[in-house]
Amino acid sequence: MLLVRLSTDSRVDKFSRALLLGVIAYFVLPFDVFPEGLIGPGGLVDDLLLASWAVRRILIRTPVEVIRSNWSGPPETLDRLDHMIGSLEALMGGRLRRLAWVWRVLSRRK
Repeated sequence: MLLVRLSTDSRVDKFSRALLLGVIAYFVLPFDVFPEGLIGPGGLVDDLLLASWAVRRILIRTPVEVIRSNWSGPPETLDRLDHMIGSLEALMGGRLRRLAWVWRVLSRRK
């Protein structure tokens, strides 16, 4: 829900909104890197990683008051989500951070 709300919020920069729409499209479209239909619950791993990476990027680029105004849950849950995403990055050995070069290159195209 947070991703959808942020993708339509004009206070979020255009690049971030485009990133969010791309992530949402990935969830909705029938093709997948690890299809749930073939792999089962393990097929949600790519969805989780993509959502985590996108949310982390948005949390970095978007003012906290914009994030919080689009968050419908308890405020402490959003803080826990940010912490969990950071833990996931650490668990993955920084692999999600290595994708940050894509973010830096695309961010220069404003």
